[in-house]
Amino acid sequence: SEDFDAVLMDVHMPLTDGIQATIAIKQLYPGMKVIILTTANDLTTITNAVKAGADGYVLKDAGSSELVKALRGVTKNEIYLSESMAHFFSNEIFHPADLSYMRRAFPAIATR
Repeated sequence: SEDFDAVLMDVHMPLTDGIQATIAIKQLYPGMKVIILTTANDLTTITNAVKAGADGYVLKDAGSSELVKALRGVTKNEIYLSESMAHFFSNEIFHPADLSYMRRAFPAIATR
């Protein structure tokens, strides 16, 4: 049985990277929520985290209130992405099949 609801995962770790660890956690514990908490703010890392199944992505320089907001959101089955990351996401970046993820993450996004 799982004793916790969410994992805070860094991308850069000594023995493995957080993307591979997220994939492993999601395979072993599909209901476990994973929030990437990192300094990595590049498009490749963010995209890889999302594709690995991360439920949230928060930069380490975010305030504690944003981290609490992310934790509360993902435990309610919401997707949380730092507002500072929103500029990375547009219809040009994601394949149309990936837009369902974005609609869950940002419900206010209108379909074009």
